[in-house]
Amino acid sequence: MSDLVIETKKLTKIYGEQTAVNSVNLHVKQGRIYGLLGRNGAGKTTIMKMILGLTPITSGEVDVFGQNIKGHEKRIYPRIGAIIETPGFYPNLTGTENLEIFAKLRGTPQPNAVKNALEVVGLPYKDKKLFSKYSLGMKQRLGIANAILHDPELLILDEPTNGLDPIGIAEVRNFIKNLSVERGKTILISSHILSEISLLADDIGIIDHGVLLEESSMEELEKKNKEIQELENENIEISKKRHTIVHKQKSLERKLEEIIMKSEISTEEAEKVKVRLEKLNSEIYNKKEVIELDKTGIENIDDMLKYMQIECIKNKIDFTLKITGNIYYMINNLINKEDLETLLADHIKDAIIAINHTENINKSILVRLGEIDGNYGLYIYDSGVEFPKEVLENLGKKPCTTYKNEGGTGMGFMNTFDTLRKCNASLIIEELNEPKEDNYTKIVEIKFDKKNEFKVNSYKNKNR
Repeated sequence: MSDLVIETKKLTKIYGEQTAVNSVNLHVKQGRIYGLLGRNGAGKTTIMKMILGLTPITSGEVDVFGQNIKGHEKRIYPRIGAIIETPGFYPNLTGTENLEIFAKLRGTPQPNAVKNALEVVGLPYKDKKLFSKYSLGMKQRLGIANAILHDPELLILDEPTNGLDPIGIAEVRNFIKNLSVERGKTILISSHILSEISLLADDIGIIDHGVLLEESSMEELEKKNKEIQELENENIEISKKRHTIVHKQKSLERKLEEIIMKSEISTEEAEKVKVRLEKLNSEIYNKKEVIELDKTGIENIDDMLKYMQIECIKNKIDFTLKITGNIYYMINNLINKEDLETLLADHIKDAIIAINHTENINKSILVRLGEIDGNYGLYIYDSGVEFPKEVLENLGKKPCTTYKNEGGTGMGFMNTFDTLRKCNASLIIEELNEPKEDNYTKIVEIKFDKKNEFKVNSYKNKNR
């Protein structure tokens, strides 16, 4: 027998042309607290409403207590308690009077049901205070008391700590935890606050734009985060060591040139030393492990990014990839995967070429992909040379390149502008500062902001 209390199968809700929930598969286990985490508007409430039959399901299925809810509503729903959005109570009645009315309407048989429910949430029984005089925290408590009035097996709570002060949040958190641990309730709870879910939930589902991005136990998630942090720390140390080596090599090369100029050793001997230095440096980089990159989940794009990482290693360039947000939302709504792959490949190649033409000691590329500063897009940082003036003047107008010897045709930016027009996206080039050690010199930003703008912001205090 399955230990799942709730299981959704490709649960989908579409309003007109808007997909609010997209093929969600939830798995809520018996006796555990499942935290549904996502920002406001991510689809959390809609999922809960579909489970409770408060809004029609467009497609997919919902099983509760091992049965499909369709056709079994009368047997299933009396076993569930819920708070969805603001609980509706009579303002001119006390909390006790409100619960007594709801108990009668439901036919709750237990004689002490109201008293017991109020005790669980820490509200006084037979208190004379009217509901209209309740604080927000007291109203939330009464809502939960109403949800557990009939002693349900399953609780579904939509943002139960919303609007509460820290003390109120802690109190609500404690008695929700107690309902699970001491009374064996299965609880599905939603929140937009990660810290609250992490303190409360046994399992977590992360949802964004109606898509379930991840589902795991908190224990597994914490372990994964720890491993990622350790990897990042290790990567930082490797990078520091590599930069130190590069600095030392540069220093040795400069010293060697000085010695040659002073004719302290022969040209032939100097050449031998240079070859040995180059070989040593090559070995250092060849020994570098290819660090596992973040995954988009789109095979062609992930393969291309891996290839670009290897190309960077060959060129002694540090390559970093940061993915945020839901890439599937991006390619389903803003740009197709082929165009996205082309944009990334073109601009990473350009960044590699630009870096190979710089004297900047720090040779680094950072690619940010996904949701960035409120917009979806891609940012490519590099420490290479600036764009020549003639290239900037002709961007989008005609193919133009200063790197014909490296195979440059100038078509990359022509393709970029075609894609931008198709997606109604913007291109912003930022020249950050004069080339210095350990600094990015420019950013190529492509934003899917529906503005279709093009501008160049230069550190020289002029838009070109």
